[in-house]
Formats: sequence, C-alpha cells, structure tokens
Amino acid sequence: MPNTNTWYRFGLILMMVITSHTSMAASPTTSSERIGSYKIEGQIFSPSDDKALDDMRVLVNEGEYVGIPRVDGTFVISSVPSGSYVVSVSSPWYVFEPIRVDINANGKIRARKVNFLEPGKVMLVKYPLHFDTYNEPNYFKKREVYRWNDIVFNPMFAPIILGMILFFFLPKLLPQEQEAQQIIPEANDIFQPKYNIPDIADLCARWFGGPRRQGQAIQESMVQEAIKNNISGLISMNIFLSTTAESHVAFIYATDGSRLPLYASVVFEIDLKRDNKNQSFDRPFAVIAEHNSKRDEKEILFAMRTIFRVISVKEYDSACLIDLEVETQVQECLSKLTVHLRTDNMHPIASELTLGNFLLNMGELHQAQQFYAIMLQQKALSNDNDSEKALLYNTIVMLHCSNTLMLW
Repeated sequence: MPNTNTWYRFGLILMMVITSHTSMAASPTTSSERIGSYKIEGQIFSPSDDKALDDMRVLVNEGEYVGIPRVDGTFVISSVPSGSYVVSVSSPWYVFEPIRVDINANGKIRARKVNFLEPGKVMLVKYPLHFDTYNEPNYFKKREVYRWNDIVFNPMFAPIILGMILFFFLPKLLPQEQEAQQIIPEANDIFQPKYNIPDIADLCARWFGGPRRQGQAIQESMVQEAIKNNISGLISMNIFLSTTAESHVAFIYATDGSRLPLYASVVFEIDLKRDNKNQSFDRPFAVIAEHNSKRDEKEILFAMRTIFRVISVKEYDSACLIDLEVETQVQECLSKLTVHLRTDNMHPIASELTLGNFLLNMGELHQAQQFYAIMLQQKALSNDNDSEKALLYNTIVMLHCSNTLMLW
C-alpha cells in the first residue's frame, strides 16, 4: 500500500507539471493574437529648443496608446492592433496637425491627413510619420490697441473736422460790417411780401389740400328751402366764410342742435380739388392759420359772395353734411347773383329808396325829403302803378312827422 500511494502521488505531480507547461506554452500565442504586434513609428521635428521634447507625448486616439519621443524626436509605439487611429502630438508649447493611421489585418500601414468635415476624402502622407507643421498656441486673447486709423475711419470724424473748418474759416469768408449793412436792406426787400406772387401755402392748400369744412347752426326752414331743395343749384353768402381743414373742429362749431331747437346743425364740406383745372379766376380763399390765435384749427377764409354749387346733402349723425363745389363759370354766375340781389324778396322800388334811407340814417332829414319829392315827381310823370306812389307818399309823411316832432 505504501508503494501504491507513492506512485499515485508521483503521477498526480507529473500531470500537474505537464498541464502547467502546456498552459505556459499556449499563453504567449493567445496574448499575441489578442493584442497584436504592429508598431507606429515617426519623428517630431521641433524647434532648436531641446527642452520642448521633454514635455511632448505622442497620443493614439487621445491617450489609448502613449509614446515618448527620443532625444532626436523619433518615437515607436508597439503592440498596436490593426485598425484606424488618430495620432497626435500633445505639447504645451506647440500645436501639431494630427495624422490618421490605418493598419489592416496583414500589417500594411497607411497614413493620411485628418479631415473631420469630409472623412471620405483621402490625402496620403509619408510613413513613418513626420510631425513638422506646428504653431504656437494662443491661450490668451490679444488686447486691442487704440490706433490712429480707428479715429480717422470713425463715421463721426468727418463731421467734426468739417465743423471745425467752418468755425475757423467761415468768419473770414463773411463780409465786413459795412458790407453787411448794405446786404441787410437788400435781404429785407427779398423777404417782403409781393402781392403779384402767389402764396406757396395757399397754392398747396388749393392743389393738394383735402376738403375744407365749416360748421354752424342754421334755421331749419332756410336749410330746407335754400339748400335741400336746391341740389345742383348755386348758393352764395354775404359774409366771409371761415372754414377749417380739421373735420372735428367743424363739428364742434356745428354743435348737436340741442341748445337751439329751431336750428339745424350744418357742416359745409368744400373740396378744393375739383376746381384745379377749369377755374379761371383768382383763388377765392386765403390760408390764415398763421394769423389766427388758434393755429391748430388751420383756418381758411373764403371771400364774400363766393359762389358754390350744391353737390349733395347727407345726414351725418345729428348734423346735416352739405357737399359744395366752387363754381368756375364766374361771370355768368355773378350776373345772376346781381339780378337776384336786386329783385328777390324785395319791392321793385326798394333799390330807388336806398339813397333816401341812407340820408335818413345820417340825420339829413331835409335832403331826404327833397330826394323823395323828386322821386314822387318822376313816378307821376312816368305813370307808374299806384303802389309805388303810395310808398313814396307814406315815406314823405313819416319824414314830415319826424321834422315836426324835432321842431316842437
């Protein structure tokens, strides 16, 4: 039994030794197949500063494999398996361009430039690698320096220089005191208004102005008879017509008619554009906004007895909006207006009594009595109707009574 145990132990020890030897023999082959045995070689061409190489390191894929350059700048990185790698040089003093190295399964090595924008574009470089393109890194932003060309090319520089030139040289170009005194009267003559020259403001208001409006309260009967029943007819006013270019001002003057029950709120709208081409007389209005205390009203004053044509009459809220047009056929309309003023709503003899009434108002009673006597004699010789003679007799009697009361 002892011999059997001894041989048994000897056999176990022998098997363990054989197994360990087999494992040790197979281990290098497996490790070599897993890691690979390829090398990446190259050289760094740095400036004459030898100390720069001490701080340099060659990195494969940003530190997956690291190589240390020798004194002459050469380096070798061993045990690199097949694949594609980016080889770069890390240095605090210089910046080198990285290079891509491709190693196939057969151990063939190809080097090309790194192009992150176009990875498919291949630009081959020499192998072993040569790192000779370098720049100094800029870790700090360069401070801006104020230069003279910054001042010259400044947009505000030219106006300042021009102002300084005018300030120093313009007084020398101006005339002396005596010459200036001679120029001032001539300049005053230039700016004096000349009535044969049209006013620019008036021309602008006439050619380019919009409608002009005038608001007021008028008796309803007059609106009905003289305006609403007179569409396409002519109207004229025996007063100066004050208008405005602002519509809200016209409606303020027109009011809403609540304070005057028997009156209607009327707004006249006069369009100045309609008479630009055919108007054959001087402008019948004047822009007086500058002479008015309320300049914001933009007042425009029409002359007395300016003839308008009624275009339309419309109801606008509580007011009556009347659209007027300045009549261009002036001579014919003036003749009609004169006849109308002499005959409409007046006695035929009223125009002949005007001078007598004027003398009465002046207090010349004796001269007025003589005038009426002459008129009565003319009516008697002309055999006119009795109504006119009766009017003259009545006037003479009233005048005689007035003289008697004054004498008493």
